Order: sequence, then structure tokens, then C-alpha cells
Amino acid sequence: MAAGRAFRSRAAAESRPPPIASLLEVVEGAEPSTNIPLASFFKGSLTSADFMNKSSSTLGVIIGNRDFFPDQLVAEARQDILKVLGSRGVKPVMVSPEETKLGGVETHADARKCADLFKRHRDELDGVLVVLPNFGDEKGVADTLKMSKLDMPVLIQAYPDDLGQLDVARRRDAFCGKISVCNNLVQAGIRFSLTTKHVSRPDSKHAWS
Repeated sequence: MAAGRAFRSRAAAESRPPPIASLLEVVEGAEPSTNIPLASFFKGSLTSADFMNKSSSTLGVIIGNRDFFPDQLVAEARQDILKVLGSRGVKPVMVSPEETKLGGVETHADARKCADLFKRHRDELDGVLVVLPNFGDEKGVADTLKMSKLDMPVLIQAYPDDLGQLDVARRRDAFCGKISVCNNLVQAGIRFSLTTKHVSRPDSKHAWS
């Protein structure tokens, strides 16, 4: 009887989405079957660093946002990403500040606009980069990827907090936001890759290694 209960409990547990704890293991370097190792993030056998040095590549970019975090962080992240990708000859495909607030993805309407944009550029894209300058909206990110139906590599990047700037004007909390985004992607069955460090600026040496 006890063995039967244990079996049913195990089977029920296996049928549920992985708990947050399993995502925290990813931060420590584990690679669950739902994830793609960073080295195989891009098409073929290129590492992410190799990809960033290719002469002609195109990335779909989702900049996540959440309404009660500072909007200015989104505008700053957009400039950071444009600079980093531009310096490596990578063409970004992303919604403009005219299409959504500051060019970020937060609401379902934002996600639909971004998904439609990605679908129009499907044949050009090599992968999708998710940027979290603040906590971000996990449903906005997941909805974009679900509606675009791209079936291509996804890399999740999140900014670190500056411990000297944890006030309402600069607080990011992207560390926790990245866990929440990953949890939603796991539940949606969307495979993704993670940076070596859980949080890192896109212009740091850890962002693409």
C-alpha cells in the first residue's frame, strides 16, 4: 500500500511543471532536459561568442518590462543592446518605441505586436534574445514566443542590480524576474538557454560566454 502511494505521488509530481527549485539549479550550472546548453544556443555548433562575431546574423530581441519598475531602465537597455549587437555586426529585430512603451514588451498587446514582427522576419532570424533590464513581465515574454511559433533558440539575459542603487528610481530585481520568465517558458514547453552568470550586463564578458 505504501509503495503504491509512493508510486502515485511520484507519477503526479512528474506530470506537474518543474518547481522553482529546479530552475534555481540552472543558476548553479545544471542543464535540465528542458534547456539547451549555452554552447548550442545558436544554429549549428557555434558557441554564443562565435555567433556574436559572425559577419551577418539577425536576432529577434524582446526587452521585458513591468509597470511598477523604472521605465528608464528599458530605454537604457535598448541603447545597450543596440550598441553591443551593432559592434558585432548583428542585426536586431525589435519593436520600436513608437509601437510599444519604450520598445519594451509588457502587455498581451505588446506581445502580439512583437510576435507579428518576428513572424514577418522568420526567415532572417537566427535566434531570439530576451533582455530583462528589470523584473519584466513573464507572460509578455512567454506570449511573444508562443504566438510567434518560431521554434528557434532563445537566450535569456538579465541585468544585475547595483547594490548602491536599490531605490525606486533604479531597482531592477531582474534576478528574480529571470527565474519567473524561465518558469513560464518551462511550463509552456519552450526551450531556452542561459548565460553563464545568472545576471550580467550585455556589455560584460559574462554575457556571451
